[in-house]
Amino acid sequence: MSNETKVMTAKEAISRFVHDGDSLALGNYTEGIPYNLIFEIIRQRKRKLTYYSQSGSADAEFLVAGDCLERMCSAFIHKWGGRGAGSMVERYQRAGKLQVEDYTNFTYNARLAAGAYGYEFMPVLPAIMDSDVFHVRDYMGKDKFGVVKSPFSGRDIPVVPAANPDVCILHVQRADVNGNAQHWGGLGSTVHACLASRKIIVSCEEIVGYDVIKSSPPSHDCPRLPG
Repeated sequence: MSNETKVMTAKEAISRFVHDGDSLALGNYTEGIPYNLIFEIIRQRKRKLTYYSQSGSADAEFLVAGDCLERMCSAFIHKWGGRGAGSMVERYQRAGKLQVEDYTNFTYNARLAAGAYGYEFMPVLPAIMDSDVFHVRDYMGKDKFGVVKSPFSGRDIPVVPAANPDVCILHVQRADVNGNAQHWGGLGSTVHACLASRKIIVSCEEIVGYDVIKSSPPSHDCPRLPG
């Protein structure tokens, strides 16, 4: 293992690796949200970001309220405050200040999986073509979905384009100084979001030695993410 440390402050990490106009992916799924990194993005006034969040909640609310986001891609956005009330995402969307592209959980994850595997696109289930998710489009327009002919049956198969965000932000239970990180809990799109992204910024509860990381090999409940 290299002796080079990748440990730095949240301020330094966001300053070095998140830039105006970047696409930013949230690695966590509904729990363990890296709020320290999110608040640092807001404090540094990052602008015109495209935000990938499988299950947008207060993370999206804060980033929108901080005028950080121009676009958002999500499978679910929690509507705070009920109908016509307090949701910042809804307010900005209605005001034309935020563009939102809506996917299902499966099609959202398929985009990141394609990006992680190095594919240009990924086939998804044909039933999506009967839904508004397929027909209602925002900033991606015709590129939100495509349709190809199956070489086996000749049927029309919907496909989604690969997503390769510039940066993924993730909070984990522990990591070592080389950037190897371990995460327990709900995965959702966590692994594919990390592997599809060009850079990963990880915050953690505890920094441990590499031997501790190595002593717990990857499993379904605790994937070891790349440093």
